[in-house]
Amino acid sequence: MPLRGRNTASIFAPMHTLRMLGGIGLTDPDGREVDAVLRQPKRMAILAYLAMPSPGTWHRRDALLGVFWSELDQARARTSLRNSLYTLRGHLPAGMIRTRGDDEVSVDPSMVTTDVAMFAGDVAAARYDDALARYRGVLLPALFIAEAAGFERWLEEERARLKALAKKAAGLLAESREDSGDAVGAAEAAERAATMDPDDEGAVRRWITLLDRSGDRAQALAIYERFRIRVSEEFGSSPSAETIALAELVRTRPTPPLQLPPAVRAPTADPEPIAIVATIVEPLAPRTGRVRGFRWMVTAAASLTVIAGLTALIANGNPTVADAARRVVVVLPTENQTGNPAQDYIASGIGDEVGRRLQRIGGLTIRSGARSEWPATVRYDLKAIGRQFGSTVLLKTTITVAGDSLELRAALVDPVSTVERSLSSRRFTVETLQDVESQLAAGVAASIFRNASNVKRGASERAVDPESHRLMLEGWTQQLGAKSNEKAKQLFLLATAKDPSNARAWAGLSSALTAQVVNESIPFDAGSERAELAANRALGLDSLQGSAWANLAFLRALKTRDASASADLIRKAKSAEPWSPEVYLVESAILRLAHHWDQSLDAIRVARQLDPFSSFYLEREATIDICADRPQKALQLLREELLTTPNDGGATFGLTRVLAQLHRYDEAISIWSKDAAATGDTVLAGVLRRSSGEQGYWDARHFDGRRILAAVRAKSARTWVSELKLTQAEFASGDTLAGFLSLEKLAHQGDITLSKLPCMPMMDEVRHSEHFEAIAKAAIALSSK
Repeated sequence: MPLRGRNTASIFAPMHTLRMLGGIGLTDPDGREVDAVLRQPKRMAILAYLAMPSPGTWHRRDALLGVFWSELDQARARTSLRNSLYTLRGHLPAGMIRTRGDDEVSVDPSMVTTDVAMFAGDVAAARYDDALARYRGVLLPALFIAEAAGFERWLEEERARLKALAKKAAGLLAESREDSGDAVGAAEAAERAATMDPDDEGAVRRWITLLDRSGDRAQALAIYERFRIRVSEEFGSSPSAETIALAELVRTRPTPPLQLPPAVRAPTADPEPIAIVATIVEPLAPRTGRVRGFRWMVTAAASLTVIAGLTALIANGNPTVADAARRVVVVLPTENQTGNPAQDYIASGIGDEVGRRLQRIGGLTIRSGARSEWPATVRYDLKAIGRQFGSTVLLKTTITVAGDSLELRAALVDPVSTVERSLSSRRFTVETLQDVESQLAAGVAASIFRNASNVKRGASERAVDPESHRLMLEGWTQQLGAKSNEKAKQLFLLATAKDPSNARAWAGLSSALTAQVVNESIPFDAGSERAELAANRALGLDSLQGSAWANLAFLRALKTRDASASADLIRKAKSAEPWSPEVYLVESAILRLAHHWDQSLDAIRVARQLDPFSSFYLEREATIDICADRPQKALQLLREELLTTPNDGGATFGLTRVLAQLHRYDEAISIWSKDAAATGDTVLAGVLRRSSGEQGYWDARHFDGRRILAAVRAKSARTWVSELKLTQAEFASGDTLAGFLSLEKLAHQGDITLSKLPCMPMMDEVRHSEHFEAIAKAAIALSSK
């Protein structure tokens, strides 16, 4: 029977696609993103709610009001719902948002399809492979709607439901593959089930068992070790007796000698180094540290695994490395031996990316100093480094110039004997940089586990445009090196424009924007919105971008004025990247804003352990002690930092603050004077030479403050400057009357950044006055829950 009338058009209408698992996306029938909806989080959330559990489900208006506008009265809530539906209809095809009477709303199932509905359909039809391919992560990651507690509750319930369904599918797939004799495939499915719920010890045992049956004993034991360390660190307990017994059975069971497949069997002689050769058409600019053109031409390239260059090492063995029960790898700072400082970001970037890849391998604990310079005190004491971090192996890397290209050299170092085993050198270009990073990570894993199959490619390791990758590395060097947030932002913008699928670049953009918000370089509202959009874009591409989760946590804490409101997002950040010092750095900043000094110290100390060669965290720790009125502790930390980095301007400035807090004004003036002379500020150095005692110290501060105030006022005539920054400059200049008037105004306006004031250097002179303490107490933006 032929179809007639309206139904014919509806059935054959092209469909929109709504993606909600592991990312958020809405595309029209031609594959174009519907940006107008994606840019409005609340409208996006309403559309997602209407499309759940599948398009065509009718939802009562009263339920929508309770989920999204529970804080409003009935009339205002209904008006808000009507406005939201009207806006959605304006961005979507006619008829997609439909109503039934006055009480029910849904989306037309003939006009939109969702990955959630297809995922559930695959599970119901026992298409477990397809279902798990669709389940790319949690439902609507990083979507947060302010003042919609009902939506948050609904979202958590739906996330839990879908995650349980995916875990069930993974378990059933493992059973099916095991029944068919596919032990390797069964282990892979069991891995999905176990990683979805890391606290399910039964799932972990199932994974270990299947790995052992598939012949991968090393990975089975690595999974057990990782689980044992996690439950010890997070819960202060041990695995169950059943799990311990299983691990012991796997460890002691007799096994035949290791048989390498033909492609990786050890050669009879040392293999020739395998190189990826390239020509740089335009050279790097040696003085400015910038890259001119960076046009590269590959003359010969090969996408090769590193195993062929490592089989001699595997065959000879390295008991200290391979047989260690606890595998701690310290990634030493990559040394730039090119003689060109413009290559520093490539050196640190390679080490950082290799460390990130190694972090994703089960059974390894990584301590990365990839972004740090070698501290002079430990430069040659590799044994001390090994002892300090309990390392079983050190990864040492350098980059050098080799003809027209760059060359990466790497070696594994036994921290007990300091004996080095070189890995094959690799020449590279920007086009092959990602391959070199991946190959080096594979080589390290191969030498430790004696099996390169332990290396797994994550979503964040997908290949991106080579130039986008290079820009991203340079951006993170700017961002993490505290060099220039603006420069970092511009590099990340270029990287995302070059390749919009570069999740790490989007995460970097969110970090740069969040830093600019915190530093008051850009307006809070506009800056935080852009930072959230960048973070959400990163998480939509890869839900394991921990820095993006952390940035969302920081912004939520500021917006809600409640540090505890960010706890869930910080937990997600730690779960995504438990090895990331940036995550703990952000957590420390949130706790510092809430004036939880000791908890803030705990977080920054974790970051310091994860990034062991950087002295930056000592300065952060000292700053917290300054804020908490513990100058003696801060003094010790700052002096420790200046021993390893004597030219650190931030630490030197902090030292003068601490000495002033301790009323050691002449010492503070002496150090400040030397620093001013070293930086070429001859005018200030002259003022300081004529200063002495408490009055002289504060007179010099006011002199410097008046210059700061003049610069801030001049800038405000040209562009936006935050009122808080102007207020601080007024205090710094010694004009406390104007400062307090401005401060009272900001407190009356409820400025959300006022909680920073007790830590601000420009407030040191008045921070203990009764007037300041009264304002600060009434204006703390973050609660002290």
